[in-house]
Amino acid sequence: MEDIPVPGMMDGKTYIFHVDANSAFLSWSASYRVNVLGETRDLRSVPSIVGGDQEKRHGIVLAKSIPAKKYGIQTGEAIVTARQKCPGLVVIPPDYGVYVNASRAFIGKFKQYCDNVIQYSIDEAWRVFDGFENLYGRGQMKILPAD
Repeated sequence: MEDIPVPGMMDGKTYIFHVDANSAFLSWSASYRVNVLGETRDLRSVPSIVGGDQEKRHGIVLAKSIPAKKYGIQTGEAIVTARQKCPGLVVIPPDYGVYVNASRAFIGKFKQYCDNVIQYSIDEAWRVFDGFENLYGRGQMKILPAD
């Protein structure tokens, strides 16, 4: 990782981390169903999607589980097509109340460790660390690539 100089910073060393929750709607729905509703099946472990309402002609994939990805299911594709790829696909409706609460917790967790958090979307944020190397030492920080 290289230093990114930002105008106005005292030492010119600012580290910006982009954080994006992978398949947030599916993950948050699955966690809510297991941890709050007491379901035994975790949607993250089976081919599943969060999808729009087919009756209202909003029948597209909004988020998918990792097992669903193995069938080639893509975000934004028609649910009908996704079901052709995976006949046993579990389809659940979106639950925006759950997503708003999960997003608040998601961003809140970042703010426990970093004052400068810029929320970009419901499941995505930028975290700005100024003087981060002073906390752990220049050679102590290791950045791992995204999957």
